[in-house]
Amino acid sequence: MKFHIVILLLFVLGVLRASGADKLSKNFYKQRCRQAETLVRDITWGRAQNDSRLGAKLLRVHYHDCFVRGCDASILLDTVGTNAAAEKDARPNLSLLGYEVIDEIKSQLEKVCPGVVSCSDILALAARDAVSFPFKKEMWDVLTGRRDGRTSLSSEVTGNIPGASSNFTTLKDLFAKKGLNVNDLVALSGAHTIGVAHCGPFSRRLYNFTGKGDTDPSLDETYAASLKSQCPNPASAAITVEMDPQSSESFDNDYFTTVKQNKGLFQSDAALITDRAAAKIVDSLLKPKSFFSEFGKSMKNMGAVEVLTGSAGEIRKNCRIVNALFSVLSSTNEILEKVSVKVPGEETYAKEDYTISLGKKLMLKLLYTIYYFTIGVAHCCGPFSRRLYNFTGKGDTNPSLDESYAASLKSQCPNPASVAITVEMDPQSSESFDTDYFTRVKQNKGLFQSDAALITDRAATKIVDLLLIKKSIIYILRLMFSSIIFPIYVMYGPQPY
Repeated sequence: MKFHIVILLLFVLGVLRASGADKLSKNFYKQRCRQAETLVRDITWGRAQNDSRLGAKLLRVHYHDCFVRGCDASILLDTVGTNAAAEKDARPNLSLLGYEVIDEIKSQLEKVCPGVVSCSDILALAARDAVSFPFKKEMWDVLTGRRDGRTSLSSEVTGNIPGASSNFTTLKDLFAKKGLNVNDLVALSGAHTIGVAHCGPFSRRLYNFTGKGDTDPSLDETYAASLKSQCPNPASAAITVEMDPQSSESFDNDYFTTVKQNKGLFQSDAALITDRAAAKIVDSLLKPKSFFSEFGKSMKNMGAVEVLTGSAGEIRKNCRIVNALFSVLSSTNEILEKVSVKVPGEETYAKEDYTISLGKKLMLKLLYTIYYFTIGVAHCCGPFSRRLYNFTGKGDTNPSLDESYAASLKSQCPNPASVAITVEMDPQSSESFDTDYFTRVKQNKGLFQSDAALITDRAATKIVDLLLIKKSIIYILRLMFSSIIFPIYVMYGPQPY
């Protein structure tokens, strides 16, 4: 009996700790980085001044982050090498925008308060501040103290992010799994009062609702005709429409008026008035004051979904990569300053042991590209489809990609991408372990954005030039399978598709 009491007491203490000392709080950074929230606001407002849709962009990124693994900034992590694709490369997330604002804020914060402010808190604050810019005041409170996750998998997105065609039952269930209620569901749907949407997510409502070439009968006929005039069939990835017509840049409660008029853009919007309780909440949010109040409460609730606090997770130094990889990448310049790496062969090293020791660290930066990207294939879906068809969210192609190579890739990989189609990562040489990969990178023909990134940094470009020499590959292989490198490769190395 005493044993059970002790176990119960330990459990209760654990719960109290999780919900007490480690919970989110107001002004979490007051002692360690007093200027954190001011800096986030100033940079966000500066960007919002030139981008009236920044609020919609960052709200959506924050929302998509919190519904997968909780609000841990996993949406910000890039896919690394040929590892499993990260969340941002999942189909529902390919149109997300605004990452560069978070990068800028993080970079500035690391200069004044290194290793203190989490990317997940930056995202929550910036989303609030971007929406608040036109009002010149904070539209809701953001509690802070989140820590960043170390895992991001595109495979976890499906089934967690509510879709544009979701019915009310599906929406309610998905929100309930995150600890959010119907009031949160309706209030947060009000985020659709700002921003635009691509035609694809609602095209079926217009042209083939039941598979018979019909239009969703719940959609106002005049509004449906207007949408058809803007969105041809089949849908074009380059075309967008306002989610809240004539009011898509104003954060207000007009969205709920359009929903009541059967002019909600998505099927998920129309679903709000198919449930009696939800419809009553829609009516209550027709009052501006009620909307602002309830939206703020629900954003606070969503921002606390499955957060990492205390010693869980980490405080990333770069929002796009976990710290284990960042420490490797950031050492490259220091390495190059200390040693002039020579191509191995007949040459002798005056300080061979020292050179190889540094070379082992250098190998980690190149491991993801050298060993895998010169051989093998990649699926069209996810990893590079956005580079071809929607690089900045405007149906454009990444300008850093060689035009002829981009055209060749488009001929092989249609839009939308098919999971069944693969292309060579190193064309005409994908079964040969050689240096051709680096030649193609220099020609702006690297398949992935991470390939192109290698020649955007002076130190990395020098390494690329070094590795154009075939003998250096043998040197790298020797380092890769050495007693120091191989264990790290096992821990952090990529998994082939």
